[in-house]
Amino acid sequence: MGWVDKLRTSPNMVLFVVSFALCVEEVLYGAVAPLTPMSPAHLKDEHMVSTLYGAYALGLIIAAPILALITDRIGRRQPMIVGVALLFVSALLFLVGTTPDVVIFSRILQGAGAACTWTAGLALVAEYFVARRVRAMGFALLGGTIGAVVGPLVGGELYDIFGYALTIYFILGLLAVDFVLRFVFISKK
Repeated sequence: MGWVDKLRTSPNMVLFVVSFALCVEEVLYGAVAPLTPMSPAHLKDEHMVSTLYGAYALGLIIAAPILALITDRIGRRQPMIVGVALLFVSALLFLVGTTPDVVIFSRILQGAGAACTWTAGLALVAEYFVARRVRAMGFALLGGTIGAVVGPLVGGELYDIFGYALTIYFILGLLAVDFVLRFVFISKK
């Protein structure tokens, strides 16, 4: 058994991958808020910003119950990979979207990607940690909390230093690392 296979079956590696996934998802969620007025769509209206929060919630609310059923039927790996793909497409659309409709659609996709990540990710943690489930869930949720705290800071500070596009590229880079971790270290079984 190679080192990748050993890590793939390690509960601690699964916990790390899920925690990182939740962190990156929340970084994207939090970074979008301070960047919205600088987006190519130039959405400065407070009503539009609140609509974007609602669009994320809509995607999450619609996708979460569906993902719960799908995750129980087909396993955790595919929803985790689809989730990071949706988050990546969402970030790309936020980078290039020039109309409010594109940005709203981006946030709906982001909510759906978050539903994939949270639903399948926490199910993975529950499977791998039977005896210490509550403790493991706490660590996974800590990843999300760190992302929620760091996201607006990343969005604001990186924008001040590097500008809009490079900030989104940084987030796309985090999502690429997230994809590799999910693809390589989440078991197909």
